[in-house]
Amino acid sequence: MIIDSHLHLNKTNDEADFSQAFARLIETLNTNHIDKAVIIADDIKNGNCADTWHTLSITNNSARFFVIGSPNILDIGQSDWDFFKDNLANKKIIGLKLFPGHESFYPTDPRCTHVYELAEKYNVPVVFHTGVNTGDTECAKYNDPKYIVDIANKYPNVSFVIAHYFWPKLDYCFEITSGVPNIYYDTSAMADQEVVDMSGGIDKIKDIIIKTLAVKPHSVMFGSDHDMCIQSDHIKLIEELDISEKTKNDIMSQNFLDCFGL
Repeated sequence: MIIDSHLHLNKTNDEADFSQAFARLIETLNTNHIDKAVIIADDIKNGNCADTWHTLSITNNSARFFVIGSPNILDIGQSDWDFFKDNLANKKIIGLKLFPGHESFYPTDPRCTHVYELAEKYNVPVVFHTGVNTGDTECAKYNDPKYIVDIANKYPNVSFVIAHYFWPKLDYCFEITSGVPNIYYDTSAMADQEVVDMSGGIDKIKDIIIKTLAVKPHSVMFGSDHDMCIQSDHIKLIEELDISEKTKNDIMSQNFLDCFGL
């Protein structure tokens, strides 16, 4: 089984609505033989990347898809919090994501506290966007993994997933997080050419994944960041790792299922 633990539902300028984007996503999944996928909603409402409301509507409880909801802590009211609470309770949302660096806040911002409390109450992981953005290296100050370590230590019963491995500072991310048992990693964007080039090359990417597995064997899960990134390149990345077939299979599905309690 292959589960893509990190992708998005993006509407192109030529697509009138998210149903067309969803059809295109399904075609990509079929082409790449992906059995199930986790759609991570955007935290900005009514954009070209589907927010939590649109994502739940378009997936409509399909068994092929899981949804991670994304509250916008900079612009959220009680009715929105109630929405997230209800959908965590009925398991239509399997986790929560925060986007420090896309927005100007730190994981330790008090406004994030309710996210962590909901994650603890409903026993779901929290995913963090990390690393630089194209054309913006300063944004990484907001998602420095040292803050994620602080939060993970404060909430030891919550699993926290680092997306993008704080590229391009892979070694720093490993050194500061590898000793924290409730921190996990997905491989989203790690096979993207820009990330590869800025992070020291594809061998460096492979080495950091293998190094992580040596310390925390079940902490890495497959993710692609489709369709910002190419899904097939991320499958190839895992296939080419010098690790056992069982470990590869665990990365492609089981580690995600275990982390998310599914």
